[in-house]
Amino acid sequence: MNNFIREEYQRLPQVSREQLRRQFTGSPKMLRLLDLLEQPKKFGTYEAVHHVYEEDTEAFEVLRNRYFKLRKKLAEVLEQGGGGEAADAGVSLMPLEQEFYRCRTLVQNNHFQEARRRLEKLVSECWERNIFELLPDALNQMLFCNFAMNIFRDNKRVYDQLAEANSLLNSLNEQRLSARRAYEETLLSGYEKARPFVARLKTIALQHKNYPRFELYYQFTAFTLGTGSRGNDVRVLARHWNRVQELLKKYPDVPAAFYEPHSVEMMQSYLYTAQGFYAFQRGDVEECHRCFMLSWDIHDRTPGLRIRRTDSQFVNRIAIEVATGRFREALQTAEQMLEFFKDQREEEKRLKAYAEMVQVYTYAWPQLKPHNAEFLLGKLDEYIKVQRRDNLPTYGLNIGLKAVFLLQLGEPAKAARLGRMPETREGFERTQVPVYNEIFDLAGKKASPEKVEELRKNIQQLYGKAKEAGLIYALKRALALVDLLR
Repeated sequence: MNNFIREEYQRLPQVSREQLRRQFTGSPKMLRLLDLLEQPKKFGTYEAVHHVYEEDTEAFEVLRNRYFKLRKKLAEVLEQGGGGEAADAGVSLMPLEQEFYRCRTLVQNNHFQEARRRLEKLVSECWERNIFELLPDALNQMLFCNFAMNIFRDNKRVYDQLAEANSLLNSLNEQRLSARRAYEETLLSGYEKARPFVARLKTIALQHKNYPRFELYYQFTAFTLGTGSRGNDVRVLARHWNRVQELLKKYPDVPAAFYEPHSVEMMQSYLYTAQGFYAFQRGDVEECHRCFMLSWDIHDRTPGLRIRRTDSQFVNRIAIEVATGRFREALQTAEQMLEFFKDQREEEKRLKAYAEMVQVYTYAWPQLKPHNAEFLLGKLDEYIKVQRRDNLPTYGLNIGLKAVFLLQLGEPAKAARLGRMPETREGFERTQVPVYNEIFDLAGKKASPEKVEELRKNIQQLYGKAKEAGLIYALKRALALVDLLR
């Protein structure tokens, strides 16, 4: 350890050494130890104790114990300023990752015994907390230390652990892949297409039931995906939610998908969002809004998360603000979305922000009317072209959005032409509001008062039965559109 702190200290640039001295101005003993570290020759514990405690008269054993505590404190300070190659690359490391790189530094400097001792402790904590990302490399470093010191008595145990660690990491990576596929299928085609991937997460969790991380990842994914999709049984969602809560309470230090900075804050943010969707499906829009604001607040007060915003977070917040009648707030959120992607230089996502503004105005009509309707239509057209170019499933929905906007702007013929396109009709069917197809069947032509009234009664019946907030507001907008058919 004496050689380790000496080498670490002498690696520091002069400015860092001076800063270290200023830090310990009130500790004469530490300053004497720093003086000793400045010397070019190596030193032993006996020499160090006599140099640091030259005026003290206590027994050597007492002074040696004090020195060990003093040396440990300095070692911790030196390590905080290190971090090895990852720190040089500007990577933000988690505590166990920092310790792993410290151990690697010890190995590189031939301090095999100290490295082996610390690696043993690191590996034990990784097993306890299910940090499978670090285990294979840490165990390999332990084996290297054993070989370097010609110690082979416990290699069989380490080999067995390494085999299991590799298997667990492979399973975790398979869960990650299944989760990503599930989210993508839900986004593109709906939750039904994602079910096989969610089932694979469950199978892996059952295979490794002794490690709670796998079940936590499965339950978390099933809940967040299920609440973000329409038509899922709220009782099943409640079971997933209750199990997530149980696991988090029992294993607070076990991560789900990734062991990374701010993972706890991110998971809490995702869970608040999922809770919001869960409330949304039950029709409790105020509770939904509360949960979304809590999620958003986590991002605002956690610096490392502010740069990780996605378009879906803005879109979700806008949807909830619309569903609770907070139209002006929804427009402000759309403006924030616009500025955010302007700063990120993502022009196509800025077009999406304009499309969200149009969406807000269609729901707020006639309470709020845009003063720049032609400009917004132009931006919406640009966004629709991008959707068509990329063959995105939301292409038809955005044509439908334009049709609704045009009908509200007093252009029934143009609106009807767009509203009757196959892509538009399929989009309304897919989002469970086929009554919009009936609206555009009547738009742009002289519909009889009887047909208009029959359509109104049909929508009112659906409106009275609807429970999900999104469907309620879609039908409320549909009722307002029926007034334009007269």
